[in-house]
Amino acid sequence: MPDLRLVWLVDETMDALCAEARLYRNMAVLGRAITARIALFPVEQPEVYVDADGTLEAKLDEVASRFESLLSTFTAKKGAVNQDSRLRAAHCDMLHSAYDADTAARTWTPCTSRALQAVLRVERPSRLPAPRGPAR
Repeated sequence: MPDLRLVWLVDETMDALCAEARLYRNMAVLGRAITARIALFPVEQPEVYVDADGTLEAKLDEVASRFESLLSTFTAKKGAVNQDSRLRAAHCDMLHSAYDADTAARTWTPCTSRALQAVLRVERPSRLPAPRGPAR
């Protein structure tokens, strides 16, 4: 007879990993949309920057670095799945799939932060015009 608490814990872990993956994918989509929107604005002379003092760029670098360091911890947690003798093969397969999906979603966040940093280094108007129509 399967341990119902173990089944519940596996289910809870799966739900949490799937929710995190959705969150990180949405963050990446939003970051790419912001990057694309900023990149559309023409370069102005003299030098006028959206992030003139580099505050936003420094915060984005911090976000990217934190996510990259968390990936190694996350990979270790995924590896621990195989060490738990209470888990059946099916549990391990489900958890590995969920960890893989979450890891893939997490890797977009540092990439998006780095892309946004690159766009901010280019001269842009300090006052961005209001959006015209719905964002896509």
